[in-house]
Amino acid sequence: MSQKYRYDHVPQKHLVKKSARTLILVPIIVALVIAIGILIIHLTTTKQKTVNGPEAVTGSIAAISYPTQLINEPYFTIRIPKTWHQTSFIDNSAQYTITWMDVSQSKDTRWLTVYVDKILPNLAINNLLPIRVVGDSLKYGLLSDNCTSFASHTINQQTALASYQGINFICDIADIVGEVSGTGTVGSINKTTITGPTSGTHSYFFEYVERSGEPNYSYFDNALTSFRAK
Repeated sequence: MSQKYRYDHVPQKHLVKKSARTLILVPIIVALVIAIGILIIHLTTTKQKTVNGPEAVTGSIAAISYPTQLINEPYFTIRIPKTWHQTSFIDNSAQYTITWMDVSQSKDTRWLTVYVDKILPNLAINNLLPIRVVGDSLKYGLLSDNCTSFASHTINQQTALASYQGINFICDIADIVGEVSGTGTVGSINKTTITGPTSGTHSYFFEYVERSGEPNYSYFDNALTSFRAK
């Protein structure tokens, strides 16, 4: 009598095929689960790399990369954008200043002035950028708001003594637009003393004017970061 096929009976060869597939798939699935677990742990525990640079970033549009030029002066070196040209040099009994302007846009919109030793005592600014001396270089902090928002003053007053992060400076009350930023350090007004390895000790004040309509204080920040006293 021929053997009848039972519907509840699974031929042995089918079981062998399923077992083989299972043996192949299980290691693959386990490997994928382990890989995903390792990736999740890496993403959630890996710390960001430390980047040497400024202590804080001032409020401005996103910084962009740009070619620079090294300015070599008797007492210091500094890097500024290649599109900036020197427009002024004053050396008299009242002041010693050098000014560079951004000529890539309309004139009189963005420029940097460095005062050395002979600094005008009544210089008034709108925003203070704290700096501190580290050897022959500088570190900058967080740029203040327009000082008219926190300096005590009376009606029709042109300037007023203001303080930001323990640094005193002269606030330009009359200019409510706030286009002029300047540096400052604790213990002095409009003066930061830096000692270079060869030129000795000198006092500096950095002034940055931003009237471009698209404020970018990274030019100011990067120039200060590149500064080296000789």
